[in-house]
Amino acid sequence: NANEINNQPSSITMFHQPSAIILAFTILLWTPNALSFIYSSSNLSTRGIRRPRIHSIYEDDCRRDAQSTQCHQTTDMHATNSSESWGSSPYLAILTEPDACASVERVEETIRAIGQATADGGVDLVMVRVAADDGPGIESALLKWALLKNLAEMKRQRGFILVVNDDVEIVLKALSQNMTVDGVHVKEHKAGFIPSIRSKLEHAVTCSFKDNSNSIPIIIGTSCHSLESAKRSYQLSPRGPDYLFVGTCYLTQSHPEKQSADQLEGPSLPGRVKQELYQIYDSKDGTSTSPQSNSISSRPPIIFAIGGIDEQNCHEPVARFGADGVATIRTVMQSSNPKGTVEQMKNTMQSRKDSIDNM
Repeated sequence: NANEINNQPSSITMFHQPSAIILAFTILLWTPNALSFIYSSSNLSTRGIRRPRIHSIYEDDCRRDAQSTQCHQTTDMHATNSSESWGSSPYLAILTEPDACASVERVEETIRAIGQATADGGVDLVMVRVAADDGPGIESALLKWALLKNLAEMKRQRGFILVVNDDVEIVLKALSQNMTVDGVHVKEHKAGFIPSIRSKLEHAVTCSFKDNSNSIPIIIGTSCHSLESAKRSYQLSPRGPDYLFVGTCYLTQSHPEKQSADQLEGPSLPGRVKQELYQIYDSKDGTSTSPQSNSISSRPPIIFAIGGIDEQNCHEPVARFGADGVATIRTVMQSSNPKGTVEQMKNTMQSRKDSIDNM
């Protein structure tokens, strides 16, 4: 059970000494599975989603010509929206804290918190989002890899969507080692690269499949702080993001530069983004004045409200303004009872949404 898992001793304490860090990094280069899992238990399912081995993006360039015939047969397999990967709204996403990989202890605390939060299936998406300058390069990279491996193993058991913020390379590496990582979150100013990132990930995966029926859609998300930004990402060809983080909705430590309500996008923006994108989608039959709308083939992305979301306000962007769900960091990750916090947030969103729907 969850308590047994959370009480298991950590196996990444070998990184405490600098010499051990260097040794572990050397081993990692030669033995991809050198890092063991913190999150391990005899009752863990070993029948998780099976990923194929993929080529690195560097090998792809060398081998693409030889494999072009078989790959061209499968490049459209993810052309439809990946909504089958999601359950039903309202959705809840949790992000790791920026210092999650600052030390071994912080990695362990993060894994415990997410383990408790996801115990009953209330979390739909987990994002590994850590500061780029967390400690020395080698140690930080090892700890981030260890965190991702543990969460990927947890995902096998619990089924949430797992993405990594702004790190395509680590996602490719994870997929190459059969880790169940779903995709990547692209920064807002890099959103224009979503089609090429999706193509890179899907090409690597599909070229390794012998049976495409076993494939899993790649999930790519991005952030936006305006209607214009949301529309630009949605209208990317041939396909934009699968989900959007929209906001800052409320005051938050993540954006200390926004110190008053008039500096925020507010809780209504996610709903307005969703409404605008569905208007574009519904007008794709040629009646729209936007030339990009006629080339859109997928439904609008899942819309998450983000920024200062907690147990008291989580219902407002969803029930009042129409967002699909909310995303949060500290409300869950710093909770003394992550499981209870998740239950409270999901129940609050659902009950308020049902009340308004039944009016």
